[in-house]
Amino acid sequence: MKRYILLLLIIPFLIISCGKKDKEKKEIAKRIPNHPPSVVWVRIKPNVLYPSSDIKAEVKAQDPDGDKVSLSYRWFINNELLNDKKDNHPGILPLNEGDVIKVVVTPFDGRKKGKPIAATKSVPKRTPVVTSIIITPKNPTVKNRLIAKVAVAIFDGKKITTYHYQWYKNDEPIPGADKVYLDPLYFKKGDKISVEVTPENEDGVMGISGKTKPVTIQNSPPVITSKPKFIESKNEEGIYLYQVKAKDPDNDKLMISLKGDLPKGISIDKNGLIKWDTKKSDPKKKYKIIIRVDDGDGGICEQSFSLVPPKVKKFIKKSF
Repeated sequence: MKRYILLLLIIPFLIISCGKKDKEKKEIAKRIPNHPPSVVWVRIKPNVLYPSSDIKAEVKAQDPDGDKVSLSYRWFINNELLNDKKDNHPGILPLNEGDVIKVVVTPFDGRKKGKPIAATKSVPKRTPVVTSIIITPKNPTVKNRLIAKVAVAIFDGKKITTYHYQWYKNDEPIPGADKVYLDPLYFKKGDKISVEVTPENEDGVMGISGKTKPVTIQNSPPVITSKPKFIESKNEEGIYLYQVKAKDPDNDKLMISLKGDLPKGISIDKNGLIKWDTKKSDPKKKYKIIIRVDDGDGGICEQSFSLVPPKVKKFIKKSF
């Protein structure tokens, strides 16, 4: 009986203690300063609106205290509130050409609301609109001519007669780069290239332009330009030389090395000169030599050939 009485006394005490702790936590939370959340940016998608567009809002929000942030949305067409649209995806709205759609986003961290942030976008009138631009090739190098492939939406059936191009390098316009293509003389490895295109129809009406995201000019691998043609040295009998020549489209510093089934007495210096003392090699064996050129940025090329030590003064060479 004493045990039951003791348990009955302990359980209410625990409940009271837990209740006090929860209340204390709430009081402490009230005393700790809370900073309101904020909306970093709001974007209305798609980039170009049509009367039949499936519309949504993309939002980035943050809270300085690390609190979870909830978002409320208010949508407007020509400043008239849409009472039934309260999330980030209102879908297809009753839009007409020239209408202005607006969304107002308010962040809330559970205690305080942040400053409402708005974004607006208009449905274009009857003018041509660039809907997409693709720069080809996808992973360009300094050996490629870049070409802009453009798609345009036409509302009134008027033909597009002219496209106005402006290419950019590292976000700066390139003077004179106003064609559908951009030649390699305008860029180098690591540059970020983009293009802006504006359509013009047969009535001379300028359309709504579009601009690509930048593409980065990639590394180009080196190229070995020499062939394994050995020349007998006049000064050292039995010594054969091959000067490896290579170039790099990006002017990277090249490292040249040998690998494969290397004979004794063969070496290569930092300038790519292969020197082979044939007297130190097995005259009955055929050797496969691989020259490797590395630009230090992931670009590699190789050249392979076979060597047979000469039995006479005349050198035998087989390349493939």
